[in-house]
Amino acid sequence: MNRARFYIWLPLFLFLSCLHLSAQDSKILQRIITPVFPENTFLGHVDNLLIQEDVVLAFNSSRVDLTEVIKLSKGAQTLEKLIGSLFYNHNIKLIASDKKVIITFIDRPINTKLTIKGYIRDSETGEALVGAIIVEINSNSSTFSNESGFYSISVPLESNTINVHYLGYKSLLKKDVMTSSQNMPLEFDNEIDPVIIEGSVSDNFLLGSGSEKIDLSQTQGFQSTSGDNDLITAVRISPKVQSGNEGQVGLHVRGGGSDQNLILFDGIPLYEVSHLVGFSSMFIEESIKDVDLITNGFPARYGGRLSSVMNVRLKEGNQSGHDGSVKVSLPAVKAHLEGPLFGRPNTTFNISGRITYAQKYLNGLIGDLVVYDNIDLGYYDIVGKITHRFSPTQKLSISYYDGKDSLGLIRSNTTIDSAQNVFHSMSNSRINWGSTVWNAKFTNVITDKLQLAFNVGGIKYTNNSNAQFRTSSVLNDLPSPEEEREFLAHTQIEDQLAGINFDYYLNKRNRLKFGGSWIHHNYNPSLYGNDTIGIIPPITNDENLIIADELALFIEDTYRYKNWQIYGGFHFSGFNIGSQKYRNTQPRFNTVFTPDSKNRFSVSYSRMIQYVHLLVNPGTGIPSDFWVPSTETMVPESAHQISFGYSRKINNSVELSFSGYTKYMDNLLEYKNSVYLFPAPGAFPPSIQNDPDWENATTSGTSKSHGLEFQIRKTAGTVTGWFSYALSKTTRQFDQINDGLEFPYKYDRRHDINAGIKYNLNKNCSISGKWSFGTGGSFSLSLEGFKTIIPGIDVVTNGERNNRRFPSFSHLDFQFNYVKEIKNSKLTFNLGLYNVYNRKNAYYIYIYNNPNNNTNEAYKNSLFPILPNMSLGYSF
Repeated sequence: MNRARFYIWLPLFLFLSCLHLSAQDSKILQRIITPVFPENTFLGHVDNLLIQEDVVLAFNSSRVDLTEVIKLSKGAQTLEKLIGSLFYNHNIKLIASDKKVIITFIDRPINTKLTIKGYIRDSETGEALVGAIIVEINSNSSTFSNESGFYSISVPLESNTINVHYLGYKSLLKKDVMTSSQNMPLEFDNEIDPVIIEGSVSDNFLLGSGSEKIDLSQTQGFQSTSGDNDLITAVRISPKVQSGNEGQVGLHVRGGGSDQNLILFDGIPLYEVSHLVGFSSMFIEESIKDVDLITNGFPARYGGRLSSVMNVRLKEGNQSGHDGSVKVSLPAVKAHLEGPLFGRPNTTFNISGRITYAQKYLNGLIGDLVVYDNIDLGYYDIVGKITHRFSPTQKLSISYYDGKDSLGLIRSNTTIDSAQNVFHSMSNSRINWGSTVWNAKFTNVITDKLQLAFNVGGIKYTNNSNAQFRTSSVLNDLPSPEEEREFLAHTQIEDQLAGINFDYYLNKRNRLKFGGSWIHHNYNPSLYGNDTIGIIPPITNDENLIIADELALFIEDTYRYKNWQIYGGFHFSGFNIGSQKYRNTQPRFNTVFTPDSKNRFSVSYSRMIQYVHLLVNPGTGIPSDFWVPSTETMVPESAHQISFGYSRKINNSVELSFSGYTKYMDNLLEYKNSVYLFPAPGAFPPSIQNDPDWENATTSGTSKSHGLEFQIRKTAGTVTGWFSYALSKTTRQFDQINDGLEFPYKYDRRHDINAGIKYNLNKNCSISGKWSFGTGGSFSLSLEGFKTIIPGIDVVTNGERNNRRFPSFSHLDFQFNYVKEIKNSKLTFNLGLYNVYNRKNAYYIYIYNNPNNNTNEAYKNSLFPILPNMSLGYSF
């Protein structure tokens, strides 16, 4: 047969074959089949049909994604239904014989829309990228990846253009996507300018005005006191957060206290995040994947705190190889390692550790600049995470943290000698605190639109503050009896928790989240004082034990239409303690309008409830923390906040923002009187009684806070930096304090400025400077007192609450940074000065009676003079 006759007969042969196949009624399509592996790739399902049922599927493989993971129904089903599930996104026609099914594609699609799904990950490490922006440019539909990096979006089937971008990564563009499974690996490139897509939405549009991505790579070169690129230091760049204070530990956001921030460590709420006197936070940069800071428009899935949410997620570990680093700085040494476990990429690990050795040289370095004879400090951190991927849609992660701090301030002898009058004093104050945290989390992509996350975990937090004080005096050569005092504040909290969250992509405009959580609390707060050192009984785990259960349910929806994003949600919470059962509904609302790619407007409202309280010593002396729960007589704290904001992108690297807020808080807890838990050298405080019923020493009241915030940032180029300014006022009012009159909050800060600039000399070297300024915080100082029978000692009375302020706070830091790439490794060197102009910022105020002139004198005590910081790091 010649070639011409072959081409004539071939179509006729195929046509007759199809008629013959369709004429046969083998009932193959009605054959009952039970899939052995319900979850498999498309090609895997086709191969299993051939092996298990001896059935051949004939189709055009270019029309489908053979690597797409498809989850079939587990039960028995017909072959026709099974094939329909495989080709769920296509309009097909089946022609069957005894052992073969020919599948033809009909050009007219069933739907004009295609739902694509997948994961946004780092191309090198395989780490999930949370909050990556996915935009279909033609229809202007958009979404963002969730905490597992998963996304789902409906796009036009005939013509589509998908753009994916994430801060610090190269954008990815895909055109005419035809298959539903689309994993998007993004390549890291911190040097490129931010991507702006005209006519679409920006990162902040999708995340909402109240949420900020904390990018630690943007703060490289601005080291903390410890010489590390510390997370808390990076967070304080925001004008919504106080920029700092001498020895400040914790965050103070929009008039709130350090206890009013929900700080999540891989899903577990923390009680303390800072190491002693603000050296650094408990977070190790190398172990962190990403951080969200939310200060308004709070999503309904978060609850239990009033002022902010900081969600810190750990790395899962590099799937493609092992990465590690070692860094030595003046206060500490740390190490980090991550990669596949036993060479298997489906199981990865991430482990880091840090320990300080500053106590070996600190006294010699600053001993002449402080009033203490000996400063004894120490801290360490251990953090780890293991992740196992059962399949592309199922994953289990287990994370762990353990860290401890200790601070001892010892003044062996203070002598004031005047003629025949001699006054001796000794003080020994010690604070110890630490946390142990664990969490296990399982995630599963149930369908293209629904994802489940379930976790169980726990935390044990302890804080012990102890002060011992001894005095004696000689007046006119007559010695007085020696006096002793000892004080102890103890807090221990043990929480066990479980939570379940669902993420549902309802349609292209609505994304739902719903779920719930349960926390079982064990509180053990104790407060003691005695007139003799060494006889306070040891604290046991069951002493003053308080048991409570905290429950929460939430539902929220993010609705997007053109240039609008409207968010609404409800958080329902309950707190059961003894016979008391609290129930609260907390509405949340946030709307964002972006008229174009350069401008964004927002307004939000949130109601928040908090069931735990932090009591802080409002008087003179070393600050102390004392955590207590809501009880039958002390109701939960509540807050209402209204916020607005405006931001403008001036160009690809410069953005300015302006925001304002008003916040009202109720049922806040304070000591009725100034509690002198930690007397300073030369001071002799009034005695306190051993009263385990600490509720008698407290009272509740309200707070009002208002503020305006401004920031301008430049994030790319040879010169980068920021300038932020906040103007705010925070007052409190308690019926049983200050005669019921309004008074300034302890951390009220009228003016707060934070500025930083970094100049890249070349690709290896940079220099940076950072300056902070703030109005001094307030404290209570009595202006009246009376004589005691002890010569030279006065006991002061309680005066107006927070009637005095610390001097204004400021410090300037300089840093030189060197980075050298060596094949597949990197060498870093940082050298800097903290507090360049050696300002003596006040850590606390202490008072004593000067026998020489018989007057009470107030002195401030500073922690950090001018300090060098230096670090040397190697990473591979």
